[in-house]
Amino acid sequence: MRICRFCGAEIKEGSRCPVCGLENSGEARRDDSLFRRPEFQPQPSEEELPKDIEEEEGESVFSRALQWQPEEPEPQPSQPASEPQTEGAQPESGQAEFQAFFPEEADPPRTPPRHWARMAAIAASVLVVAAAAFFLWPRPQPQAEMPAIFSAGESYQVFFPGKQEEALELGTGLSEYDYSQDGQQYAWIADNQLFYQPSPTAEPVFLAERAVDCMMRPEGDVVYYLSYDTEAEPASQTLYRYDASTGETESLLSGLYGVWVRKFKEEAPYCFLIESSSVLRLDLETGEVLPVVQNIASGTAYIVTSDDQGLYYTDVNQERKISRLRYWTPEDGSQNIAENMDIIVNADNGNAYYTISESSGEPGLYWLEHGESTLVDASVPQNIVGFLQDGEYSAERADGLLYVKDDDPEGNLYMALGGKSYELPMTSETYQGVFLRDNRLYYLMDGTVWFMEITEEGLGQPVEKETAPETASGLVMVDRWGNSLFSWDSMVARSLTYGGQTVTQALYEASGAAIQQAEDGSLYFLDGMGSPSLVRLQNGQAQTVAENVLDFRVDGDWVIYIQEPLPSQEDISTTAVMAYDGRHTPVVIAETDSQVSFYF
Repeated sequence: MRICRFCGAEIKEGSRCPVCGLENSGEARRDDSLFRRPEFQPQPSEEELPKDIEEEEGESVFSRALQWQPEEPEPQPSQPASEPQTEGAQPESGQAEFQAFFPEEADPPRTPPRHWARMAAIAASVLVVAAAAFFLWPRPQPQAEMPAIFSAGESYQVFFPGKQEEALELGTGLSEYDYSQDGQQYAWIADNQLFYQPSPTAEPVFLAERAVDCMMRPEGDVVYYLSYDTEAEPASQTLYRYDASTGETESLLSGLYGVWVRKFKEEAPYCFLIESSSVLRLDLETGEVLPVVQNIASGTAYIVTSDDQGLYYTDVNQERKISRLRYWTPEDGSQNIAENMDIIVNADNGNAYYTISESSGEPGLYWLEHGESTLVDASVPQNIVGFLQDGEYSAERADGLLYVKDDDPEGNLYMALGGKSYELPMTSETYQGVFLRDNRLYYLMDGTVWFMEITEEGLGQPVEKETAPETASGLVMVDRWGNSLFSWDSMVARSLTYGGQTVTQALYEASGAAIQQAEDGSLYFLDGMGSPSLVRLQNGQAQTVAENVLDFRVDGDWVIYIQEPLPSQEDISTTAVMAYDGRHTPVVIAETDSQVSFYF
Protein backbone atom coordinates (compact mmCIF):
# COMPACT_ATOMS: atom_id res chain seq x y z
CA MET A 1 0.00 0.00 0.00
CA ARG A 2 1.02 3.63 -0.60
CA ILE A 3 0.16 6.95 0.92
CA CYS A 4 -1.66 9.66 -1.09
CA ARG A 5 0.81 12.43 -1.79
CA PHE A 6 -1.96 15.05 -1.54
CA CYS A 7 -4.21 14.15 1.42
CA GLY A 8 -2.33 11.37 3.24
CA ALA A 9 -4.96 8.64 2.84
CA GLU A 10 -3.88 5.04 2.19
CA ILE A 11 -4.21 3.96 -1.44
CA LYS A 12 -3.44 0.98 -3.61
CA GLU A 13 -0.20 0.99 -5.59
CA GLY A 14 -0.47 3.38 -8.57
CA SER A 15 -4.20 4.04 -8.13
CA ARG A 16 -6.33 7.17 -7.81
CA CYS A 17 -6.89 8.32 -4.22
CA PRO A 18 -10.42 7.33 -3.07
CA VAL A 19 -10.64 10.41 -0.81
CA CYS A 20 -9.39 13.39 -2.85
CA GLY A 21 -9.75 11.73 -6.26
CA LEU A 22 -6.28 12.73 -7.54
CA GLU A 23 -3.85 10.56 -9.50
CA ASN A 24 -0.73 9.46 -7.53
CA SER A 25 1.70 8.51 -10.28
CA GLY A 26 5.40 9.09 -9.63
CA GLU A 27 7.31 9.05 -6.38
CA ALA A 28 5.49 10.19 -3.28
CA ARG A 29 6.92 13.27 -1.57
CA ARG A 30 7.82 12.99 2.07
CA ASP A 31 7.18 16.45 3.33
CA ASP A 32 5.70 16.48 6.81
CA SER A 33 3.89 19.73 6.09
CA LEU A 34 2.10 18.04 3.18
CA PHE A 35 1.44 14.68 4.86
CA ARG A 36 0.16 15.70 8.24
CA ARG A 37 -2.34 12.89 8.54
CA PRO A 38 -5.41 12.97 10.83
CA GLU A 39 -6.45 10.07 12.91
CA PHE A 40 -7.74 7.12 10.96
CA GLN A 41 -11.24 7.32 9.54
CA PRO A 42 -13.25 4.57 7.85
CA GLN A 43 -13.17 4.50 4.07
CA PRO A 44 -16.37 4.24 2.00
CA SER A 45 -16.98 1.33 -0.27
CA GLU A 46 -16.21 1.64 -3.97
CA GLU A 47 -19.94 2.02 -4.72
CA GLU A 48 -20.08 5.00 -2.35
CA LEU A 49 -16.95 6.70 -3.67
CA PRO A 50 -17.64 10.13 -5.27
CA LYS A 51 -17.64 10.42 -9.02
CA ASP A 52 -14.74 12.04 -10.79
CA ILE A 53 -14.55 15.65 -9.61
CA GLU A 54 -14.93 17.01 -13.13
CA GLU A 55 -18.29 15.20 -13.55
CA GLU A 56 -19.87 15.37 -10.10
CA GLU A 57 -23.49 16.60 -10.29
CA GLY A 58 -22.95 17.76 -13.86
CA GLU A 59 -20.96 20.82 -12.75
CA SER A 60 -17.46 21.90 -13.75
CA VAL A 61 -14.66 22.60 -11.30
CA PHE A 62 -14.80 26.30 -12.17
CA SER A 63 -18.58 26.62 -11.58
CA ARG A 64 -18.39 24.84 -8.20
CA ALA A 65 -15.40 26.96 -7.25
CA LEU A 66 -17.48 30.11 -7.73
CA GLN A 67 -20.14 28.68 -5.33
CA TRP A 68 -17.71 27.34 -2.76
CA GLN A 69 -18.23 28.16 0.92
CA PRO A 70 -15.83 27.12 3.71
CA GLU A 71 -17.04 24.15 5.76
CA GLU A 72 -16.72 23.59 9.45
CA PRO A 73 -14.27 20.75 10.26
CA GLU A 74 -16.03 17.53 11.25
CA PRO A 75 -15.39 16.20 14.76
CA GLN A 76 -12.80 13.41 14.72
CA PRO A 77 -13.50 10.03 16.41
CA SER A 78 -11.44 9.42 19.54
CA GLN A 79 -11.09 5.63 19.10
CA PRO A 80 -10.38 4.83 15.43
CA ALA A 81 -9.49 1.20 16.33
CA SER A 82 -13.10 0.42 17.20
CA GLU A 83 -14.36 1.55 13.78
CA PRO A 84 -15.06 -1.15 11.19
CA GLN A 85 -12.51 -1.50 8.43
CA THR A 86 -13.53 -1.36 4.82
CA GLU A 87 -12.04 -3.28 1.95
CA GLY A 88 -8.61 -1.96 1.18
CA ALA A 89 -8.01 -0.50 4.68
CA GLN A 90 -4.69 -1.26 6.37
CA PRO A 91 -4.61 -3.42 9.51
CA GLU A 92 -3.61 -1.91 12.79
CA SER A 93 -0.03 -3.09 12.38
CA GLY A 94 0.27 -1.25 9.07
CA GLN A 95 -1.22 1.81 10.67
CA ALA A 96 1.32 1.62 13.46
CA GLU A 97 4.15 1.33 10.95
CA PHE A 98 2.84 4.42 9.11
CA GLN A 99 2.59 6.42 12.31
CA ALA A 100 6.08 5.32 13.28
CA PHE A 101 7.43 6.59 9.96
CA PHE A 102 5.44 9.86 10.18
CA PRO A 103 5.24 10.46 13.94
CA GLU A 104 2.23 12.44 15.18
CA GLU A 105 2.83 16.02 16.21
CA ALA A 106 1.35 17.98 19.05
CA ASP A 107 -0.76 20.10 16.66
CA PRO A 108 -4.46 19.27 16.48
CA PRO A 109 -5.42 17.24 13.39
CA ARG A 110 -6.42 19.19 10.26
CA THR A 111 -9.05 18.45 7.66
CA PRO A 112 -7.47 17.07 4.47
CA PRO A 113 -7.15 19.77 1.78
CA ARG A 114 -9.71 19.48 -1.00
CA HIS A 115 -8.95 19.77 -4.71
CA TRP A 116 -11.96 22.00 -5.34
CA ALA A 117 -10.85 24.36 -2.59
CA ARG A 118 -7.58 24.95 -4.40
CA MET A 119 -9.48 25.50 -7.61
CA ALA A 120 -11.69 28.04 -5.86
CA ALA A 121 -8.65 30.01 -4.76
CA ILE A 122 -7.25 29.97 -8.29
CA ALA A 123 -10.59 31.01 -9.79
CA ALA A 124 -10.93 33.85 -7.31
CA SER A 125 -7.43 35.06 -8.15
CA VAL A 126 -8.18 34.97 -11.87
CA LEU A 127 -11.38 36.97 -11.38
CA VAL A 128 -9.59 39.59 -9.28
CA VAL A 129 -6.82 40.01 -11.86
CA ALA A 130 -9.34 40.18 -14.73
CA ALA A 131 -11.40 42.81 -12.93
CA ALA A 132 -8.30 44.88 -12.16
CA ALA A 133 -7.14 44.65 -15.77
CA PHE A 134 -10.56 45.71 -17.05
CA PHE A 135 -10.82 48.79 -14.87
CA LEU A 136 -7.16 49.83 -14.67
CA TRP A 137 -5.78 49.00 -18.13
CA PRO A 138 -5.40 52.21 -20.16
CA ARG A 139 -7.99 52.55 -22.92
CA PRO A 140 -6.80 53.49 -26.42
CA GLN A 141 -7.76 57.06 -27.19
CA PRO A 142 -9.80 57.74 -30.33
CA GLN A 143 -7.64 59.00 -33.15
CA ALA A 144 -8.48 62.12 -35.07
CA GLU A 145 -9.73 61.37 -38.59
CA MET A 146 -10.32 63.61 -41.56
CA PRO A 147 -14.01 64.27 -42.26
CA ALA A 148 -15.33 64.62 -45.80
CA ILE A 149 -16.30 68.25 -46.38
CA PHE A 150 -17.99 69.16 -49.65
CA SER A 151 -19.81 72.13 -51.08
CA ALA A 152 -23.22 71.90 -52.69
CA GLY A 153 -23.71 75.19 -54.43
CA GLU A 154 -22.92 77.80 -51.76
CA SER A 155 -23.66 75.47 -48.83
CA TYR A 156 -20.95 73.42 -47.08
CA GLN A 157 -21.59 70.06 -45.49
CA VAL A 158 -19.45 67.64 -43.47
CA PHE A 159 -19.62 63.86 -43.17
CA PHE A 160 -17.56 61.85 -40.69
CA PRO A 161 -17.17 58.28 -42.06
CA GLY A 162 -18.80 55.78 -39.74
CA LYS A 163 -19.83 58.39 -37.16
CA GLN A 164 -23.06 59.85 -38.57
CA GLU A 165 -25.73 58.67 -40.94
CA GLU A 166 -26.02 61.85 -42.97
CA ALA A 167 -24.02 64.96 -43.67
CA LEU A 168 -24.11 67.94 -41.29
CA GLU A 169 -24.97 71.38 -42.67
CA LEU A 170 -22.27 74.01 -41.97
CA GLY A 171 -23.82 76.96 -43.80
CA THR A 172 -22.41 79.20 -46.51
CA GLY A 173 -19.12 81.00 -46.86
CA LEU A 174 -17.10 78.46 -44.88
CA SER A 175 -13.63 79.80 -44.06
CA GLU A 176 -12.34 77.88 -41.01
CA TYR A 177 -13.44 74.79 -39.09
CA ASP A 178 -12.31 72.33 -36.44
CA TYR A 179 -13.73 69.14 -34.91
CA SER A 180 -13.29 66.83 -31.93
CA GLN A 181 -11.32 63.61 -32.08
CA ASP A 182 -14.44 61.45 -32.05
CA GLY A 183 -16.11 63.52 -34.78
CA GLN A 184 -19.15 64.42 -32.67
CA GLN A 185 -18.51 68.15 -32.10
CA TYR A 186 -17.73 70.84 -34.68
CA ALA A 187 -16.83 74.51 -34.71
CA TRP A 188 -16.84 76.51 -37.92
CA ILE A 189 -16.79 80.05 -39.27
CA ALA A 190 -19.25 80.92 -42.02
CA ASP A 191 -19.47 84.48 -43.32
CA ASN A 192 -17.33 85.62 -40.36
CA GLN A 193 -19.81 84.12 -37.87
CA LEU A 194 -18.67 81.39 -35.48
CA PHE A 195 -20.93 78.41 -34.73
CA TYR A 196 -20.54 75.44 -32.42
CA GLN A 197 -22.25 72.07 -32.91
CA PRO A 198 -22.42 70.16 -29.56
CA SER A 199 -23.57 66.95 -31.29
CA PRO A 200 -24.58 65.88 -34.82
CA THR A 201 -28.29 66.04 -33.90
CA ALA A 202 -28.26 69.24 -31.81
CA GLU A 203 -28.95 72.74 -33.02
CA PRO A 204 -25.81 74.82 -33.72
CA VAL A 205 -24.90 77.48 -31.15
CA PHE A 206 -23.94 80.95 -32.37
CA LEU A 207 -20.80 82.19 -30.58
CA ALA A 208 -19.35 85.34 -32.14
CA GLU A 209 -19.32 87.92 -34.91
CA ARG A 210 -16.20 88.96 -36.86
CA ALA A 211 -14.49 85.62 -36.11
CA VAL A 212 -11.35 84.84 -38.09
CA ASP A 213 -10.08 81.52 -36.70
CA CYS A 214 -11.21 78.71 -34.36
CA MET A 215 -9.54 75.82 -32.53
CA MET A 216 -11.16 73.06 -30.50
CA ARG A 217 -9.95 70.99 -27.57
CA PRO A 218 -9.59 67.31 -28.62
CA GLU A 219 -12.54 66.36 -26.38
CA GLY A 220 -14.72 68.90 -28.20
CA ASP A 221 -16.07 70.66 -25.11
CA VAL A 222 -13.96 73.85 -25.36
CA VAL A 223 -13.61 76.20 -28.35
CA TYR A 224 -10.88 78.84 -28.75
CA TYR A 225 -11.38 81.54 -31.34
CA LEU A 226 -9.99 84.82 -32.59
CA SER A 227 -12.30 87.74 -33.29
CA TYR A 228 -11.82 91.34 -34.42
CA ASP A 229 -12.65 93.82 -31.67
CA THR A 230 -14.30 96.33 -34.02
CA GLU A 231 -15.32 96.63 -37.64
CA ALA A 232 -12.95 99.56 -38.14
CA GLU A 233 -9.59 98.94 -39.83
CA PRO A 234 -6.97 98.36 -38.68
CA ALA A 235 -8.57 96.52 -35.74
CA SER A 236 -6.89 94.35 -33.14
CA GLN A 237 -7.96 90.79 -32.41
CA THR A 238 -8.79 89.06 -29.13
CA LEU A 239 -8.35 85.40 -28.25
CA TYR A 240 -11.42 83.92 -26.50
CA ARG A 241 -12.22 80.65 -24.75
CA TYR A 242 -15.76 79.20 -24.83
CA ASP A 243 -16.63 76.40 -22.37
CA ALA A 244 -19.60 74.36 -23.60
CA SER A 245 -20.20 72.80 -20.16
CA THR A 246 -20.90 76.20 -18.55
CA GLY A 247 -21.79 78.29 -21.60
CA GLU A 248 -19.31 80.97 -20.47
CA THR A 249 -16.84 82.86 -22.65
CA GLU A 250 -13.68 84.52 -21.35
CA SER A 251 -11.05 86.74 -22.95
CA LEU A 252 -7.52 85.31 -22.86
CA LEU A 253 -5.37 87.77 -24.82
CA SER A 254 -6.09 91.13 -26.48
CA GLY A 255 -4.25 93.54 -28.73
CA LEU A 256 -3.21 91.02 -31.39
CA TYR A 257 -2.56 92.11 -34.98
CA GLY A 258 -2.10 89.98 -38.08
CA VAL A 259 -2.51 86.65 -36.29
CA TRP A 260 -2.64 83.28 -37.97
CA VAL A 261 -2.74 79.84 -36.34
CA ARG A 262 -0.82 76.64 -36.98
CA LYS A 263 -2.39 73.59 -35.31
CA PHE A 264 -0.68 70.33 -34.35
CA LYS A 265 -3.57 68.36 -32.93
CA GLU A 266 -2.11 64.97 -33.75
CA GLU A 267 1.12 65.58 -31.88
CA ALA A 268 -0.08 67.41 -28.76
CA PRO A 269 -3.10 69.29 -27.36
CA TYR A 270 -1.77 72.73 -28.23
CA CYS A 271 -1.39 75.02 -31.21
CA PHE A 272 0.82 77.96 -32.16
CA LEU A 273 -0.28 81.49 -32.93
CA ILE A 274 1.95 83.70 -35.04
CA GLU A 275 1.38 87.35 -34.33
CA SER A 276 3.07 89.95 -36.52
CA SER A 277 6.12 90.11 -34.23
CA SER A 278 5.74 87.11 -31.88
CA VAL A 279 5.12 83.37 -31.79
CA LEU A 280 2.79 82.16 -29.02
CA ARG A 281 1.74 78.70 -27.84
CA LEU A 282 -1.84 78.07 -26.76
CA ASP A 283 -2.45 75.10 -24.45
CA LEU A 284 -5.82 73.72 -25.54
CA GLU A 285 -6.29 71.91 -22.23
CA THR A 286 -5.74 74.81 -19.82
CA GLY A 287 -6.10 77.89 -22.03
CA GLU A 288 -2.64 79.11 -21.01
CA VAL A 289 -0.85 81.31 -23.57
CA LEU A 290 2.94 80.98 -23.44
CA PRO A 291 5.32 83.30 -25.36
CA VAL A 292 7.60 81.27 -27.61
CA VAL A 293 9.70 84.04 -29.14
CA GLN A 294 9.17 87.78 -29.34
CA ASN A 295 10.56 90.77 -31.21
CA ILE A 296 10.60 89.05 -34.61
CA ALA A 297 10.88 91.20 -37.71
CA SER A 298 7.27 91.86 -38.65
CA GLY A 299 5.83 89.32 -41.08
CA THR A 300 8.97 87.12 -41.30
CA ALA A 301 8.03 84.24 -38.97
CA TYR A 302 6.94 80.93 -40.50
CA ILE A 303 6.27 77.65 -38.68
CA VAL A 304 7.89 74.66 -40.38
CA THR A 305 6.74 71.78 -38.15
CA SER A 306 6.68 70.63 -34.52
CA ASP A 307 7.50 67.44 -32.68
CA ASP A 308 6.56 66.23 -29.21
CA GLN A 309 9.20 68.46 -27.63
CA GLY A 310 9.26 71.75 -29.47
CA LEU A 311 8.72 73.88 -32.56
CA TYR A 312 10.71 74.49 -35.75
CA TYR A 313 10.21 77.94 -37.24
CA THR A 314 12.01 80.38 -39.50
CA ASP A 315 12.57 84.09 -39.00
CA VAL A 316 14.96 86.82 -40.13
CA ASN A 317 18.03 87.97 -38.27
CA GLN A 318 17.44 91.71 -38.24
CA GLU A 319 21.14 92.56 -37.87
CA ARG A 320 22.50 90.30 -40.62
CA LYS A 321 19.31 90.35 -42.71
CA ILE A 322 19.41 86.61 -43.34
CA SER A 323 16.78 83.94 -42.81
CA ARG A 324 17.42 81.24 -40.24
CA LEU A 325 15.87 77.99 -39.08
CA ARG A 326 15.34 77.82 -35.31
CA TYR A 327 14.10 75.25 -32.78
CA TRP A 328 12.21 76.20 -29.61
CA THR A 329 11.49 74.13 -26.50
CA PRO A 330 9.95 75.32 -23.21
CA GLU A 331 13.10 74.27 -21.34
CA ASP A 332 15.84 75.73 -23.56
CA GLY A 333 14.08 78.50 -25.49
CA SER A 334 15.12 79.14 -29.13
CA GLN A 335 18.29 77.83 -30.72
CA ASN A 336 19.71 78.34 -34.21
CA ILE A 337 19.71 75.26 -36.44
CA ALA A 338 20.76 76.59 -39.85
CA GLU A 339 20.74 79.65 -42.08
CA ASN A 340 19.49 80.33 -45.59
CA MET A 341 17.73 77.04 -46.37
CA ASP A 342 16.67 76.40 -49.96
CA ILE A 343 14.17 73.54 -49.57
CA ILE A 344 12.33 72.35 -46.47
CA VAL A 345 10.19 69.20 -46.61
CA ASN A 346 8.24 67.92 -43.61
CA ALA A 347 8.44 64.27 -42.63
CA ASP A 348 6.41 62.24 -40.16
CA ASN A 349 6.60 62.70 -36.37
CA GLY A 350 7.65 66.33 -36.61
CA ASN A 351 10.91 65.66 -38.44
CA ALA A 352 12.03 67.41 -41.62
CA TYR A 353 14.58 67.56 -44.45
CA TYR A 354 16.20 70.72 -45.66
CA THR A 355 18.86 71.62 -48.21
CA ILE A 356 21.42 74.40 -48.36
CA SER A 357 23.10 75.48 -51.57
CA GLU A 358 26.80 76.21 -51.86
CA SER A 359 26.09 79.92 -52.23
CA SER A 360 24.10 80.00 -48.97
CA GLY A 361 26.43 78.20 -46.58
CA GLU A 362 27.37 74.61 -45.77
CA PRO A 363 25.93 72.76 -48.80
CA GLY A 364 24.12 69.45 -48.47
CA LEU A 365 20.96 67.61 -47.52
CA TYR A 366 20.17 67.65 -43.78
CA TRP A 367 17.83 65.75 -41.49
CA LEU A 368 16.10 67.32 -38.46
CA GLU A 369 15.13 65.28 -35.41
CA HIS A 370 14.41 66.66 -31.92
CA GLY A 371 16.39 69.82 -32.56
CA GLU A 372 19.44 67.98 -33.91
CA SER A 373 20.59 68.56 -37.49
CA THR A 374 22.36 65.66 -39.24
CA LEU A 375 24.17 65.91 -42.58
CA VAL A 376 22.79 63.19 -44.84
CA ASP A 377 24.76 64.00 -47.99
CA ALA A 378 27.05 66.91 -48.80
CA SER A 379 26.62 66.55 -52.59
CA VAL A 380 22.96 67.19 -53.23
CA PRO A 381 21.51 69.36 -56.01
CA GLN A 382 18.73 71.81 -55.33
CA ASN A 383 16.39 70.04 -57.76
CA ILE A 384 15.22 66.95 -55.89
CA VAL A 385 14.17 64.18 -58.27
CA GLY A 386 11.16 63.09 -56.24
CA PHE A 387 9.51 62.66 -52.85
CA LEU A 388 8.50 59.34 -51.29
CA GLN A 389 5.50 58.91 -49.03
CA ASP A 390 4.65 55.21 -48.75
CA GLY A 391 3.69 54.89 -52.37
CA GLU A 392 2.58 58.43 -53.13
CA TYR A 393 4.38 61.58 -54.18
CA SER A 394 3.91 64.64 -52.01
CA ALA A 395 5.80 67.91 -51.97
CA GLU A 396 4.67 68.91 -48.46
CA ARG A 397 5.33 65.74 -46.47
CA ALA A 398 7.66 62.90 -47.40
CA ASP A 399 9.12 59.78 -45.80
CA GLY A 400 12.09 59.96 -48.16
CA LEU A 401 13.70 61.97 -50.94
CA LEU A 402 15.14 60.83 -54.25
CA TYR A 403 18.14 62.77 -55.57
CA VAL A 404 21.16 62.58 -57.86
CA LYS A 405 24.71 63.57 -56.88
CA ASP A 406 25.98 66.92 -58.15
CA ASP A 407 29.18 65.48 -59.53
CA ASP A 408 27.40 62.77 -61.57
CA PRO A 409 23.96 63.93 -62.73
CA GLU A 410 23.53 60.87 -64.95
CA GLY A 411 24.80 58.44 -62.32
CA ASN A 412 22.93 56.29 -59.86
CA LEU A 413 19.90 57.51 -58.01
CA TYR A 414 20.10 58.01 -54.22
CA MET A 415 17.45 57.89 -51.52
CA ALA A 416 17.41 59.78 -48.22
CA LEU A 417 15.39 57.95 -45.58
CA GLY A 418 15.47 59.26 -42.03
CA GLY A 419 18.98 60.43 -41.32
CA LYS A 420 20.64 58.04 -43.77
CA SER A 421 21.47 57.95 -47.47
CA TYR A 422 21.15 54.87 -49.69
CA GLU A 423 22.51 54.31 -53.21
CA LEU A 424 19.91 52.72 -55.49
CA PRO A 425 20.77 50.37 -58.40
CA MET A 426 19.28 52.68 -61.05
CA THR A 427 19.85 56.03 -62.67
CA SER A 428 17.49 58.96 -62.89
CA GLU A 429 16.84 57.98 -66.50
CA THR A 430 16.27 54.23 -66.04
CA TYR A 431 13.99 54.21 -63.01
CA GLN A 432 10.28 54.17 -63.82
CA GLY A 433 8.72 54.11 -60.36
CA VAL A 434 9.83 53.74 -56.73
CA PHE A 435 7.54 53.04 -53.78
CA LEU A 436 7.94 52.38 -50.06
CA ARG A 437 5.85 49.65 -48.45
CA ASP A 438 6.62 48.95 -44.80
CA ASN A 439 10.28 47.89 -44.75
CA ARG A 440 10.56 47.26 -48.49
CA LEU A 441 11.50 49.47 -51.41
CA TYR A 442 9.87 48.45 -54.71
CA TYR A 443 11.06 49.83 -58.05
CA LEU A 444 10.45 49.31 -61.75
CA MET A 445 13.54 49.30 -63.97
CA ASP A 446 14.01 48.05 -67.52
CA GLY A 447 10.65 46.26 -67.54
CA THR A 448 11.19 44.35 -64.28
CA VAL A 449 9.88 44.97 -60.74
CA TRP A 450 12.44 44.52 -57.97
CA PHE A 451 12.34 44.98 -54.23
CA MET A 452 14.95 45.43 -51.49
CA GLU A 453 14.60 45.00 -47.74
CA ILE A 454 15.44 48.08 -45.65
CA THR A 455 17.26 47.17 -42.43
CA GLU A 456 19.35 48.92 -39.80
CA GLU A 457 22.45 47.84 -41.73
CA GLY A 458 21.19 49.32 -45.01
CA LEU A 459 19.53 48.03 -48.18
CA GLY A 460 19.47 44.33 -48.88
CA GLN A 461 20.21 42.68 -52.20
CA PRO A 462 17.75 43.32 -55.06
CA VAL A 463 15.19 40.55 -55.46
CA GLU A 464 13.34 40.13 -58.74
CA LYS A 465 9.59 40.19 -58.17
CA GLU A 466 7.89 40.10 -61.57
CA THR A 467 8.09 41.17 -65.19
CA ALA A 468 6.12 44.23 -66.17
CA PRO A 469 3.92 44.33 -69.28
CA GLU A 470 5.78 45.48 -72.38
CA THR A 471 3.66 48.61 -72.54
CA ALA A 472 4.22 49.57 -68.88
CA SER A 473 5.94 52.88 -68.33
CA GLY A 474 5.33 53.34 -64.63
CA LEU A 475 4.84 51.49 -61.36
CA VAL A 476 1.76 53.27 -60.00
CA MET A 477 1.19 51.56 -56.65
CA VAL A 478 2.21 48.46 -54.77
CA ASP A 479 -0.50 47.33 -52.35
CA ARG A 480 0.06 45.88 -48.90
CA TRP A 481 0.39 42.36 -50.31
CA GLY A 482 3.14 43.41 -52.72
CA ASN A 483 1.01 43.27 -55.86
CA SER A 484 1.99 45.73 -58.56
CA LEU A 485 -0.17 48.11 -60.55
CA PHE A 486 1.37 49.19 -63.84
CA SER A 487 0.37 52.11 -66.03
CA TRP A 488 1.11 53.41 -69.47
CA ASP A 489 -0.19 56.25 -71.62
CA SER A 490 -1.80 55.56 -74.96
CA MET A 491 -2.77 58.11 -77.56
CA VAL A 492 -6.03 58.98 -75.83
CA ALA A 493 -6.06 57.53 -72.32
CA ARG A 494 -4.11 55.95 -69.50
CA SER A 495 -4.25 52.18 -69.00
CA LEU A 496 -3.70 50.03 -65.91
CA THR A 497 -2.63 46.41 -65.48
CA TYR A 498 -2.85 44.46 -62.19
CA GLY A 499 -1.85 40.82 -61.75
CA GLY A 500 -1.30 40.43 -65.49
CA GLN A 501 -4.84 41.60 -66.30
CA THR A 502 -5.86 44.95 -67.76
CA VAL A 503 -8.26 46.57 -65.29
CA THR A 504 -8.94 49.71 -67.29
CA GLN A 505 -7.94 51.23 -70.59
CA ALA A 506 -9.35 54.64 -69.73
CA LEU A 507 -8.31 55.81 -66.26
CA TYR A 508 -10.30 58.92 -65.40
CA GLU A 509 -8.49 61.54 -63.34
CA ALA A 510 -10.70 63.84 -61.25
CA SER A 511 -9.62 66.51 -58.77
CA GLY A 512 -8.03 64.03 -56.33
CA ALA A 513 -5.48 61.25 -56.75
CA ALA A 514 -6.43 58.98 -59.66
CA ILE A 515 -5.90 55.81 -57.57
CA GLN A 516 -6.56 55.76 -53.84
CA GLN A 517 -6.10 52.95 -51.32
CA ALA A 518 -8.37 52.05 -48.39
CA GLU A 519 -7.28 50.69 -45.02
CA ASP A 520 -8.32 47.16 -46.01
CA GLY A 521 -5.86 47.26 -48.92
CA SER A 522 -8.43 47.67 -51.69
CA LEU A 523 -7.82 50.21 -54.47
CA TYR A 524 -10.38 52.63 -55.90
CA PHE A 525 -10.25 54.39 -59.26
CA LEU A 526 -12.55 55.83 -61.93
CA ASP A 527 -12.91 53.86 -65.14
CA GLY A 528 -14.17 55.30 -68.40
CA MET A 529 -14.44 58.59 -70.21
CA GLY A 530 -17.32 61.05 -70.01
CA SER A 531 -19.42 59.14 -67.45
CA PRO A 532 -16.86 57.05 -65.51
CA SER A 533 -17.61 54.24 -63.07
CA LEU A 534 -16.13 53.90 -59.58
CA VAL A 535 -14.25 50.59 -59.41
CA ARG A 536 -13.00 48.74 -56.33
CA LEU A 537 -10.02 46.44 -56.89
CA GLN A 538 -9.15 43.87 -54.22
CA ASN A 539 -7.18 40.63 -54.48
CA GLY A 540 -7.15 40.98 -58.25
CA GLN A 541 -10.96 41.18 -58.46
CA ALA A 542 -12.52 44.34 -59.92
CA GLN A 543 -15.99 45.34 -58.71
CA THR A 544 -18.01 48.28 -60.02
CA VAL A 545 -19.31 50.25 -57.05
CA ALA A 546 -21.30 52.91 -58.91
CA GLU A 547 -21.71 54.44 -62.35
CA ASN A 548 -21.67 58.04 -63.46
CA VAL A 549 -19.29 59.10 -60.68
CA LEU A 550 -17.70 62.55 -60.94
CA ASP A 551 -15.19 62.43 -58.08
CA PHE A 552 -14.29 60.42 -54.97
CA ARG A 553 -12.23 60.45 -51.78
CA VAL A 554 -11.01 57.51 -49.66
CA ASP A 555 -10.76 57.83 -45.87
CA GLY A 556 -9.90 54.71 -43.91
CA ASP A 557 -12.21 51.93 -45.11
CA TRP A 558 -14.72 54.43 -46.50
CA VAL A 559 -15.02 55.97 -49.94
CA ILE A 560 -17.12 59.12 -50.41
CA TYR A 561 -18.16 59.78 -54.01
CA ILE A 562 -20.28 62.21 -56.02
CA GLN A 563 -22.77 60.59 -58.36
CA GLU A 564 -24.96 62.22 -61.00
CA PRO A 565 -28.18 60.71 -62.36
CA LEU A 566 -27.77 57.97 -64.91
CA PRO A 567 -28.53 58.82 -68.56
CA SER A 568 -31.72 56.75 -68.29
CA GLN A 569 -32.88 58.98 -65.43
CA GLU A 570 -32.61 62.37 -67.07
CA ASP A 571 -35.84 63.48 -65.45
CA ILE A 572 -34.09 63.37 -62.08
CA SER A 573 -31.88 66.42 -61.66
CA THR A 574 -30.36 65.71 -58.23
CA THR A 575 -26.71 64.98 -57.55
CA ALA A 576 -26.05 62.53 -54.70
CA VAL A 577 -23.11 62.31 -52.31
CA MET A 578 -22.68 58.64 -51.39
CA ALA A 579 -20.71 56.73 -48.74
CA TYR A 580 -19.50 53.13 -49.12
CA ASP A 581 -17.46 51.02 -46.66
CA GLY A 582 -16.67 48.11 -48.98
CA ARG A 583 -19.12 45.73 -47.28
CA HIS A 584 -22.61 47.21 -47.16
CA THR A 585 -24.87 48.88 -49.68
CA PRO A 586 -23.84 52.50 -50.45
CA VAL A 587 -25.86 55.07 -48.53
CA VAL A 588 -26.94 58.57 -49.54
CA ILE A 589 -25.52 61.21 -47.19
CA ALA A 590 -26.67 64.27 -49.15
CA GLU A 591 -28.71 65.22 -52.21
CA THR A 592 -28.76 68.51 -54.04
CA ASP A 593 -29.81 70.01 -57.35
CA SER A 594 -26.63 72.12 -57.55
CA GLN A 595 -23.02 71.37 -58.34
CA VAL A 596 -21.06 69.39 -55.72
CA SER A 597 -17.30 69.47 -55.14
CA PHE A 598 -14.99 68.31 -52.37
CA TYR A 599 -13.66 70.97 -50.04
CA PHE A 600 -10.49 69.25 -48.80
